[in-house]
Amino acid sequence: GANELNIDSYVSVYPNPSAGSINVYIGLQNAGHVNVKVRNVLGDVIAESSDPLSTKNKFFFNLNDQASGVYFVEVKTDNGSAVKKVMISK
Repeated sequence: GANELNIDSYVSVYPNPSAGSINVYIGLQNAGHVNVKVRNVLGDVIAESSDPLSTKNKFFFNLNDQASGVYFVEVKTDNGSAVKKVMISK
């Protein structure tokens, strides 16, 4: 909506580049509902995690079964959204 913030500076994805496993850290207080999606370059959702109560600010994704390449981590919270690029390099 119109009140959405760009929360890019509060979101970090590591390690980057990764051999397959990534962590997504959201450094926001009171983020509310958090939804994290990992998409391939075609836009397909290959992994997703959600926390309705924002009880956690770190999400782990095992992407070991994915091919090497560029992936996009899309984070949406009640406060705003961000997209981060991550490289899988095997």
